[in-house]
Amino acid sequence: MRRRGFTLVELLIALACASVLFAVTASIALRQQRLFTELADNAAITGRLREVIATLPIDLHAVSPAAGDIREARDTALEVRATIASAVVCDTAGRSIMLGPALAGAETFANYLTTLSPSDTAWLLDPRDTLESWIPRKITSISSTVANGCGRGAPAPAAPFPATTLALDTLAPARPGTALRVTRPVRYSLYRSSDGSWQVGARDWNSSTLRLNTIQPIAGPFLPPSGHGLAFSYLDSAGRVLTDPGDSSAGLALIRIAASAQTRAQVRVLGANATSYRTDSLDVAVFLHNRR
Repeated sequence: MRRRGFTLVELLIALACASVLFAVTASIALRQQRLFTELADNAAITGRLREVIATLPIDLHAVSPAAGDIREARDTALEVRATIASAVVCDTAGRSIMLGPALAGAETFANYLTTLSPSDTAWLLDPRDTLESWIPRKITSISSTVANGCGRGAPAPAAPFPATTLALDTLAPARPGTALRVTRPVRYSLYRSSDGSWQVGARDWNSSTLRLNTIQPIAGPFLPPSGHGLAFSYLDSAGRVLTDPGDSSAGLALIRIAASAQTRAQVRVLGANATSYRTDSLDVAVFLHNRR
């Protein structure tokens, strides 16, 4: 029995139809891929902006302009004394002070955001002053011990408990029950990284070299300074812009942080054949709690 095959014309027609079908499918797939890429790029922009807007206010909320916590304030950089620990003095002995325990539950009398280091600054609430006044003392060494109790006037946690002892450079008028906070210089700024992109980074204090560490990126890339990739503005309680916010008498009440970024690749403009970078921005106002 003879079997009928395909003629050359039929094969050519089938190949042509398949080519058209594959071309349409590839075009749809390419458009979908571009759409997903643009959506991912847009989401990445929002993520970078939110990361900066969420990170910086954490340190700024506890800043006290009246106490001189603003070390340097510029439009693209801000250096502050960031609070890294707070505690209640458990007992004193000469130039050393023992802090209350950092325990879970109701008997928590200390809290540490990071490990304390020599050259950090301990600020003790002056018990002799009716106004809120903090006395700075440099920390020279740190040790840990197991304590059986606190001095009179301090909290009375269940003994024994782990306690941290700070040796200070000079004697401080502290007594059991005195409030204390520990600060460390931190500088936030917009800088250009080795790959040429603009990043938002932070530099904290190094107790060994007595200088700020190498800047570490927080998020990026962002627009350059000319594009307001990161911008700080400083206002008083009346909303007036301050020209010298580092002056403790300037009345700094609010720090506004604005960040701007653009897509890594150009995207097609809706309704046009042109492509361009999409730019987005976020800003936040940080009201300072300890401005007086």
